[in-house]
Amino acid sequence: MHDNRPQLLVSVRNAVEARVAVQAGVDLLDVKEPARGALGMADAAVMTDVLAVASSARIRVDVSAALGDAPDWLAPRGRSAPVPLLPDGLAFIKLGTARLAPDDAWVHAWRAALQHVLLPLQDRPARPPRRVAVAFGDWRAAQAPPPAAVIAAASEMGCSGILIDTHVKDGTSLLDSMTHSELAACIAAAHRQHLTLALAGSLKPGDVARLIELQPDIIGVRSAACHNGRRDAPIDAAAVRCLTDLFRSAHRAPPCGSPR
Repeated sequence: MHDNRPQLLVSVRNAVEARVAVQAGVDLLDVKEPARGALGMADAAVMTDVLAVASSARIRVDVSAALGDAPDWLAPRGRSAPVPLLPDGLAFIKLGTARLAPDDAWVHAWRAALQHVLLPLQDRPARPPRRVAVAFGDWRAAQAPPPAAVIAAASEMGCSGILIDTHVKDGTSLLDSMTHSELAACIAAAHRQHLTLALAGSLKPGDVARLIELQPDIIGVRSAACHNGRRDAPIDAAAVRCLTDLFRSAHRAPPCGSPR
């Protein structure tokens, strides 16, 4: 964190969107392909292109990448698991917990998937990306462990951060799944473990303004930064600037209007 405020993360699907977001003043970039789901993994070439945009920015902009959910990387019986191709330079990788519950061994399954993801990076000299486990506010619909359980298991999972997101992308936001007090409790629990805590999930500008008051470390958006507020539309510079202004003025600014 810096300036005593949460950092703004914007999810982008290509280098063009990354450039728009960086020029509008975002703190962090996340590489994701919205057409592939809540944590849709982008192609390695797209990650490389976004990393190049971030490295050319005037100020440091770290890049994270969404890698889907743990079961995506677990081998079905009799078959080999797919091997991800990840470029060097990613600061964080995010792996979801959907479809891991109600199995009591979900932590072991998540760790096994994460180790498989990291295997191709072991022989590289570059520093490996930090691990972020993704919990879901709508954890029942996601068939995932509840956020509190993911936070409690973070050290066992080797995580430096937790993201609480939404799995179902139907226009409902994180604040439709979790109350203000539930989110505040999750932030406090994460900070007691010295974890970075990020919040996301179909957030509208008004939702973002409310979440800033809770002071998570990071707030992530996609739809609120897009043209007409649609997650499958391109990133809109005016919408991102509205959000960056809101973050920088923190509690003093009124919520900005929906992107047009």
